[in-house]
Amino acid sequence: RKGLLAFDQATYPAAGSFPSLAREVINRAINKLRLKNLVSVFGVGQLSSMTEEDIRGLFNDPRVADAVLEQMQQLLDDPNAKGRYLGFENAHFIIVDERGASELDVSLTAAHELGHALLEEQRNESLANEALRTRLEKAFEKAKAAQDAPSAYQGDLGFEEWYADQVGIWAQRLY
Repeated sequence: RKGLLAFDQATYPAAGSFPSLAREVINRAINKLRLKNLVSVFGVGQLSSMTEEDIRGLFNDPRVADAVLEQMQQLLDDPNAKGRYLGFENAHFIIVDERGASELDVSLTAAHELGHALLEEQRNESLANEALRTRLEKAFEKAKAAQDAPSAYQGDLGFEEWYADQVGIWAQRLY
């Protein structure tokens, strides 16, 4: 832990290797974002090579293990899904489908998922700042109304997806 304020890098607790470029981008982003909670990153390929018992052994709380297993299965079942974010009171978990993906794609997906972690930590801080929240909402509405806006921006979680995309775009510049 860096000081008492923030973690400066992610953990990679699953067996096997995780793409080095993605590790570098994630760790640089975490260092700059100064997230208060630990971020653990898992690859679907890594997790799927482990037994359920071994995966459960990575977590102290069976509910967290259940959530990770459920999201891993969803990523295995959906060839279009690239990553998932799971947020808990004191930890962030990112699951990225690294199987067959380029290191750049894994990095961009992980950076997007980090955006969800940042939003969770900032929800009651930065977003409570009315001026900042207004600017963010205005930028989101503009992006949502664009002809080429992703469909994810149109749903109930549209702002969250847009915000995570902005963090992903920002993280690209770190490399």
